[in-house]
Amino acid sequence: IYAAAFGTLSPLGRSFYASGASFEGVASFRQRTYGTEGAILVATGVPDHSAFVAAAAEAFADAGAGDPTVPPSEYLGGEERVSADGYSHAHLALAFPAPSDPVAAAVLKRCIDVAGGPDVSAFSSPELIGAYGLAGTAQSTALVDSLVGALRAPTADVFETAVALAKGDALLRQDDSRALADAMTAGVAAAGSYDQGAVAAAYDAVTAQDVAAAAAEMLGSPLSVAAAGDLGAIPHHSAISGAFS
Repeated sequence: IYAAAFGTLSPLGRSFYASGASFEGVASFRQRTYGTEGAILVATGVPDHSAFVAAAAEAFADAGAGDPTVPPSEYLGGEERVSADGYSHAHLALAFPAPSDPVAAAVLKRCIDVAGGPDVSAFSSPELIGAYGLAGTAQSTALVDSLVGALRAPTADVFETAVALAKGDALLRQDDSRALADAMTAGVAAAGSYDQGAVAAAYDAVTAQDVAAAAAEMLGSPLSVAAAGDLGAIPHHSAISGAFS
């Protein structure tokens, strides 16, 4: 889905798998890419903030800044299809750019789950939000309809259920140190700060209009389609994209 969304020549669209990699090549990539430029450091359970800051400054003193000239990947939208002969099922994922507001994105992801039902799985990342499903060849058309329906602007009933589920997810993450660190990182990246006590209030404050606006912005972007398996009955990008009109 990332190849469809960003193109195979972009950093985000390239395959995770590489052939002919060498130690020198990997080391060079790491030095260019992993640096302190734009990095976010978060921690939980730190009793002495000043001591932690001093230790972090010492640990990263010799770290390079990375290459700030590397351009960000541009969202394009598109299609990637991988046909598998003799396979009687099709995997299909549809995606759009994710909302920049993490609360709206979390609620919208839950809206997709609620609207899609048991045959649709919502997924999200800082870059993308979408829906995935698997179906036998005879059910391919129904799968496309289910994914498109799940990604449409949510109804009021779907929103009410989704916001409660998203709030519950957020509160549960407060009890898991790794999940909390991820939430802190997302909050700092989006707003420059993170207030653990304001998490519940943020979900209480989000409105149906906020999520509808996020959904409208999402659906106003080009669609990304990734399909694999028996693709004989899976429509192409233009037909699926037209179903959102």
